[in-house]
Amino acid sequence: MCDPYVDMECVKSQAAVLLPNIIEAGKNVIKLFIPKLSVEIKSLDKDALKGEIKHKTDNEYTEEIKYTGEVILTIKDKNNREINVIKVKARNGNFEDKGIKLSKDEKLTARIEFGGISVESADFIGVSDNIFGVYEGKYTMQINEANLLQMYLDNINPAANAQTRIAGEEDSRNLMKMFISNVNWIKGGAQGGPIAKFEIGKTKGMEYYYETVGLKYYVYNLSNNTFIPKFLTPLVDKSNAGTILQCQSNGFNITTFQGKEKITVNAAFKGNNLVGEWNASYKGKVMWSATFSAQKIADM
Repeated sequence: MCDPYVDMECVKSQAAVLLPNIIEAGKNVIKLFIPKLSVEIKSLDKDALKGEIKHKTDNEYTEEIKYTGEVILTIKDKNNREINVIKVKARNGNFEDKGIKLSKDEKLTARIEFGGISVESADFIGVSDNIFGVYEGKYTMQINEANLLQMYLDNINPAANAQTRIAGEEDSRNLMKMFISNVNWIKGGAQGGPIAKFEIGKTKGMEYYYETVGLKYYVYNLSNNTFIPKFLTPLVDKSNAGTILQCQSNGFNITTFQGKEKITVNAAFKGNNLVGEWNASYKGKVMWSATFSAQKIADM
C-alpha cells in the first residue's frame, strides 16, 4: 500500500523497550542449559576449611551432579582488596583445605568456573577476637501445618469412641490454629517482631548452673518468642536431660527437647554476627523451621 519508513526517533523508542527484554530473555534461555550449582563455605575451625558444592536438580538435569574440579578461594580485607588466592580441589561436591587463616573482618569466598560460567559463595567473614556477648537479630519462620497437626492428633486416645475422637480432632485443629495465630502475631510486630537473642558466655564460673565439662562456652536463649527452650546448654541438675551442646571455634550445634518436640540449632560466628537456623521436629518430621541473623549488641 505504501513504502514503510522508520525514523531515528522510532528506532530509539523501539530499542528502549525491546533491547532490555531481549537481553533478559536471552539470559533466561541460557540458564535453562546450565546446571543450578551453589557454593558454600561451611566452616573454618582451627584453620581447617570445609565447603560444599550443591546441585539442584531440574527437568534438564534430573540426576544430582557431584562436582569434582578446581575451587578458587579468595581472601579480601574489609575494603574488598584482594589479599590471597588459593586453589583447591573439590571431590564429589566437597572441598577442604588446612592452614587458612582469617583475621577479624577479613572475607573469604569460594568460586568455581565451568564453560565460561562463574558461581561464587557468599562472604565468609573472619571471627571476632571475642565471641562472648549478647547477640540480637531477626528470624524468619516456616510452618509445616500437616506435621504440626499430626503431633496434636497423636494425643487423641486411639481407644476413644467416635464422638470423643471427633471432639479431639477439632481440639487438635484449634491448637494448630492457635499456634499459627501466635506466630503471625509475632510476625506482625508484636513483642518487637520475630527476635532471636542469644547470650554466649565463658563456662568458667558457671559450673554451678551449667554442665560445662568439655565445653568452650555456654549458650542461653534470652528471647521469649523464638520457640526455642531457654537453656541451650545442659544443666547441672539434669532438668533438661537430653540437651547436647557441641562448641566449635566458629559456632555451635545444639540438640534439645521441648515437650515432644526435638529442636536442633546450628549457628556460626561471622565477625560480630551470629547466623544460623533451627528446626522443631516430631517423629522425624519437621513441624517448623527458621533462619536467623543476629548482631552482637553487648560484650561479656
